[in-house]
Amino acid sequence: MFNLTGDERRAILFLAAVICIGIGISFLAKRSAGVREYLDIDSGFGKLDLNRVSRDELLRLGIAGAKTCEKIISLRDTKGRLANLEELKEVRGISDKRIEKLREFLYVE
Repeated sequence: MFNLTGDERRAILFLAAVICIGIGISFLAKRSAGVREYLDIDSGFGKLDLNRVSRDELLRLGIAGAKTCEKIISLRDTKGRLANLEELKEVRGISDKRIEKLREFLYVE
């Protein structure tokens, strides 16, 4: 049906294998949080460090109101460097759900 050379067959097989591997990785990333974190190449890219972010930067993100942003900065100032985002649970009004949203914009170095 197709008159393909050996090199053309190998190229097609290679492309098919790459597509199958990509589909498999995508499937695993959707199913497993551990795989998703491992594959998150740009985990800090475009995000702000919670230990360095200012009140105004937090406000510009639109993820919290002015008072909550002030409380976050106040917590950081009293505790010093925060080890992880979960420490924000000490701020009244920040729940697990809010912390998951914050993960999209903030990280802790």
